Amino acid sequence: MQTTEICGGISAPTHAPVVSISENIFQKAKRGRPRTMDAATEKIIRGVFQAGPHVTTRTIQNSIHGGHALHTLTGGISEHGKIGTPYDWLLRPDGHAAHYRKSICDQLGLVRNPTALRTFALQLCEEKPNATHAISALRNWNERWQWSMASKINADPEAVNEETVLQVARWACGATA
Repeated sequence: MQTTEICGGISAPTHAPVVSISENIFQKAKRGRPRTMDAATEKIIRGVFQAGPHVTTRTIQNSIHGGHALHTLTGGISEHGKIGTPYDWLLRPDGHAAHYRKSICDQLGLVRNPTALRTFALQLCEEKPNATHAISALRNWNERWQWSMASKINADPEAVNEETVLQVARWACGATA
């Protein structure tokens, strides 16, 4: 076996791999939010929303979440006339169908379960908070709801039904009804 002198009389076998000190063995983490959709999906969605390159991905994501909340709360009804729903404060503060509380609906759309979404929306309509307080409350309620549902599912998956989801959602947002 051949050896090569490294420094100060210390020798090492020549077949050992030599690693340069300048090699960066640690990859730097990318900055910012993680991507939620691949490039192909984003291209399709940008076409649907007719969003140019100046529109950020977060804006598109918020529009998708807001659309989910609106669809869940209205059942897909998009009439221009006044529809009496329990969510009127959230959907039409001035009676016009196009004017809804966008930032609150965008955050509400992150709640994927329709029962929990409706429960949280009813609680918001009762409290009528400003957008900052509503968004903060929604984040807290959604986190409490998810943790509680996870523990119930873990304890007994067969016992979880729609009524359990409703009870946990009411508990998470502090609803009394």
